[in-house]
Amino acid sequence: MSDTASHTSMASLKQFAVDEHRGAPLRQMFAVRYTQRLATWVKTHAMVHNVSESAVLRHALEQYAVIHGYNAHR
Repeated sequence: MSDTASHTSMASLKQFAVDEHRGAPLRQMFAVRYTQRLATWVKTHAMVHNVSESAVLRHALEQYAVIHGYNAHR
């Protein structure tokens, strides 16, 4: 992974967090279990980019869903 791809991903995460407040209200909550190692990465990534841990997880989930046919702009 190059620095350019990393920078683009980071910028899109921050924009996602900003745009998210203008979009549809958050209505659902899921409890998810994941490893301590992944939890540490999520917390660190959120702190580095000044977004919430929830924003990191929602951004990752939405990117995954789009790859698998979800229309994020519907």
